[in-house]
Amino acid sequence: MLGLLQHLFDEVSVQVLVSGAVSAGFWPGTGVLQGSILSPFLYSVYINSLPAVLRAPFNPRVVERPPRLYNGLWINSLMYADDVVLIGTAESMPLLLARVEAHSVSLGYRWNPLKSVVLNAGVGGGATGVSPSLGAGVSLSLYGQAIPTAHSFTYLGLPFNVKGSLDTDLLLTRNSQSALGAMRGLQSLGLHSAGFSKLLSAKLYAAFIRPKLEFGLSISWFLKRHLKLLEKAQNQCLRLAFGGHRTSSVVVFRHLTNLPTMEERVDILTSKMLWRVHTQLPGDTLLMVLAPSLVSFKHRLNKLAVKNPIWDPTFAGGGADNSLALDRRGLADKIKVYRLDSLQCRLHPAPPVSPPVLLSACRPSLMVDPILYLPMPAPCRCGAPHASRNHLLECLGVVSKLLFTDDPLGAGYLPNPLDFWLNRLPRMQPSASKLVSSRSFWSVRWPVMLQIFLDIDMICHPDAEFTGKALDLSGSAFLDWLTPVSSATSVSGTPSISSSDSAGITVAIPHLLSH
Repeated sequence: MLGLLQHLFDEVSVQVLVSGAVSAGFWPGTGVLQGSILSPFLYSVYINSLPAVLRAPFNPRVVERPPRLYNGLWINSLMYADDVVLIGTAESMPLLLARVEAHSVSLGYRWNPLKSVVLNAGVGGGATGVSPSLGAGVSLSLYGQAIPTAHSFTYLGLPFNVKGSLDTDLLLTRNSQSALGAMRGLQSLGLHSAGFSKLLSAKLYAAFIRPKLEFGLSISWFLKRHLKLLEKAQNQCLRLAFGGHRTSSVVVFRHLTNLPTMEERVDILTSKMLWRVHTQLPGDTLLMVLAPSLVSFKHRLNKLAVKNPIWDPTFAGGGADNSLALDRRGLADKIKVYRLDSLQCRLHPAPPVSPPVLLSACRPSLMVDPILYLPMPAPCRCGAPHASRNHLLECLGVVSKLLFTDDPLGAGYLPNPLDFWLNRLPRMQPSASKLVSSRSFWSVRWPVMLQIFLDIDMICHPDAEFTGKALDLSGSAFLDWLTPVSSATSVSGTPSISSSDSAGITVAIPHLLSH
């Protein structure tokens, strides 16, 4: 293990990549770089003995046994890489800090007291603590340096208040400010009404902005006012995306782009979290070890499970391996049913509330509306507003142009003569006995079809430029393919061909539709 760690951190070279150019390598002064994913791993290995030191029982004559045990365990510390939390009473906390300090001295590392915070200390003039025995003017310290106190502290990105509980109000405030700041940053890149399309803007919001709003929501307990704040933040972000004023409705835009409300997202994220807890977590994780003692409704895990409209205890399955648990596809189906029910409730609210006028005019289904990705119909050059297939057949006179008197099957080409002749194109090169007749047959019809294809292409793409091969109506590529090289010299009246394309006639069509 020691040799592996040495190879990971010794002789580290760094290069900078800017605009495709790589700088010369340089060597940092320390092997552990700030922000490196190896740093938490090395730290975890280095202080691996600290949990055993903290779990050692105190002398009962000095520190009383804690009144609450979780599954027979006294939880006095939490560790996530180099983020460490100590949990204790006024009597045990100084002893825990002394153990932490002694452990750091023995291994040669040092904690930073100024980056540490004491919550619920009962000191500092404002904290409503439960540690009155510390006395006025007495504070906790490391290496003789006092640790500052605070009313809240952020651990793993989540703010906690003086009671050690998740500060929901502060979490929503931070999430909203972060999301709106990122949304305004994306506006400078084109995420606005005059920039990206509505569908792309919605996808960018869902991929980059909404996760900032959703951080920590799956383990939080919300009141109605909290959900309104979340909805307000999402509405502001969506207004920035499609260019609405500060009070414009986003209901239709959200429905057209298939974006759920934030209340729905909270329920969806919570149900996914519960599904992972009950079906995916290994049995030796901290949450699974504590789960048998979390049977009361007052515990947040049970409260979230009972109040979630998607989750059902039967989803967790049964058996030692959870063989009867709901799979990922089944959970996705449950979420879809929940969203459909929510949509129906919005479309058909209970009296005396009237149905929403604008939302009722939209498709009553969970899908991205086709109006966001299907192109608008192109007008015809004759003045018709919609150059549809039927209109082009009539406007260009396709029926009369492709009706050849010498063809005995000419009467069977209706209603669409283009489809009729395209289906009659040969899939294989003709044999030598049919070579002359096949070439003479298509040399009359194929140039006419190319002219029709070119007219359709110009009408449907009025802004495109047609030059070079796009204007070639001779059809030589297809007609030359009909004549193999070996038969070129034996066909009377057929010019010599230097090369042939054996890939089939499909090569004759794509260049017509390339613009």
